Amino acid sequence: MSDTDREELFRLVAVVDPDLSADLLEHLPDELVADVLSELDEQVAAKIVDEMDSDEQVDALAKLEPEETEAILDEMTPEEARDVRERLDYPAESAAGVMITEYLAYLETMTIGEIIDDLRANSDEYKEYEVRYLYSINEAGLLTGVARMRALLMRAPNTRFRDIVATLDPDKVLFDEDLDDLNDIFDRVDHMAVPVVDTTGKLLGVVQRAAVEEAISERESRNLMKFGGILGGRELRSNPLIGRTFRRLAFLMPNVLLSYIAVSVIGFYEPVIEKLTALAIFLPMVANLSGAAGNQAVAVSIRELALGLIDERDMFLVWRKEILVGVINGIILGLMLTLVTLTMRHEQPVLAGLIGVSYALTSVLAVTCGGGLPLVLQRIGVDPAMLSSPILTTLTDLFSFATVLTLAATVILHAG
Repeated sequence: MSDTDREELFRLVAVVDPDLSADLLEHLPDELVADVLSELDEQVAAKIVDEMDSDEQVDALAKLEPEETEAILDEMTPEEARDVRERLDYPAESAAGVMITEYLAYLETMTIGEIIDDLRANSDEYKEYEVRYLYSINEAGLLTGVARMRALLMRAPNTRFRDIVATLDPDKVLFDEDLDDLNDIFDRVDHMAVPVVDTTGKLLGVVQRAAVEEAISERESRNLMKFGGILGGRELRSNPLIGRTFRRLAFLMPNVLLSYIAVSVIGFYEPVIEKLTALAIFLPMVANLSGAAGNQAVAVSIRELALGLIDERDMFLVWRKEILVGVINGIILGLMLTLVTLTMRHEQPVLAGLIGVSYALTSVLAVTCGGGLPLVLQRIGVDPAMLSSPILTTLTDLFSFATVLTLAATVILHAG
């Protein structure tokens, strides 16, 4: 979206009906919605947020600065503001963080006739709700059962609601269930939504299958952006230029120091390179292939951490499995590099063997480091997706340069 389009969007949202503005914003990326809300007067923004779906309210306000969020909440209707404040306290990637609070729940003692009367009387309000299911609660608000909407049509009006509901175990989730657990639940059950309860069994909201799939997709997108060096894992080219520039610089500037550390090894071995200039051709090849192997190990570790399959205590297990892969791939690719080097420098067979052996060694070091680095970073409270790649690149370059040049100094030059 161009700057002109953004300005037109801001003007449109500011003048049209809040309900229409809310419908429009709910189809836009959360970052852009937050930008729009931050540009509006707090009272106008509050009226729009009042009309948004509950999950969209939280998604948008969570991306604003705390003071901006609070200013909008102060202007919202008290009931909506209280509901949003409660949900903003939940982790974003939990059942409560992605649930909606627009659902239909009735006392289990009510009759089918009474429920149908309520549905008809409030049809304008309920038309935006998740109405496939009706939830039964007791006087304390505890969840006691669920019924499909069609079940109401099959029973006499004087039938008690509790007589048509199905018991919920295990088709309900605790508020703190994470996205991967929710995804597993939806894989096992044929429901489009499941109720969310607290530790006492009180009904808090409803989490929809589509919301879980969307949240997982957004998480993967953020992780990909972090892995690519975008701080915070969020950037659109429609964002302000200055913000985008400094966000990238914050990642790139430390890499200057890391790169300097890596190439300092080359400076130490400068006399070796002066005597054997062919090394300058093959050093980047070994370093790049080692980095690629290490990044594969990083990606697997980050995925397994996200799925809860490993944690910081599994370091030696990760190393053992990665070393085996590194040895096998190192030997295979080392032989290939030897052949490539022989093709280019057939008069220097010792150099070809040196390059192959160097890669075999650095491959093992790269995958070992790549597999363990995310666990170390998580242990010290640093986002593995953010820093694993630049640190790994530095280490693999160091390993590669040092290995090749040390072997060259030891074998070729001393032999000569």
